[in-house]
Amino acid sequence: MESEIMSDADSKRSKRSDRILREIKEWSKSILWGAVFIYFFTGYVFKAYRVEGTSMQPLLQNAERLFVNRIVYKFRDIERGDVVVFYFPAQPHDYFIKRVIGLPGEKIYIKKGKIFINDRLIDDHYVPNYFKSYEDVGTQEIPLGYYFVSGDHRNKSYDSRAWVKDRRLSAFVPLKYIVGKASFRYWPLNQIGPIRSNFEPNGND
Repeated sequence: MESEIMSDADSKRSKRSDRILREIKEWSKSILWGAVFIYFFTGYVFKAYRVEGTSMQPLLQNAERLFVNRIVYKFRDIERGDVVVFYFPAQPHDYFIKRVIGLPGEKIYIKKGKIFINDRLIDDHYVPNYFKSYEDVGTQEIPLGYYFVSGDHRNKSYDSRAWVKDRRLSAFVPLKYIVGKASFRYWPLNQIGPIRSNFEPNGND
């Protein structure tokens, strides 16, 4: 029976090859799990969107990019002030981004641009004076499962305030059309970070 022998050089090359193979396997596993995580993260938890237009200024600017949390409302109710992405009820293939103003079951009216919910003036400190509008809207009762929305750039936004005056449109957004909450801005890089709904327009925002 013959015995196999290996030179020191061959032995070192073999160990090096084995080490390289192990590293390749470990990297492959990491890449695979990373791809699975990204697929799950972007497919089920967050989705990326690009802001088009100026209706949410000064909070959001045209061409900014953000992530929308698609599962947050499975764990809590939508709250007044939340900035949400939704399908436009009249054209469900279009996405809009607005702020939730009125909640299901509430009564809302607007007088000279001031919004009243159940006869109480709501706080809209996040709207600069030069973005405010001065329209009137008669009292509307928001149906259960629906929301009244508005852009922060009140005199540039096409939202529930306008839809309520068009008999062809629903003034309210149904819950089933709401994709999720605008949660994180990732572009431009100098504005990267969480989207703070209750912000001060004269501050750093």
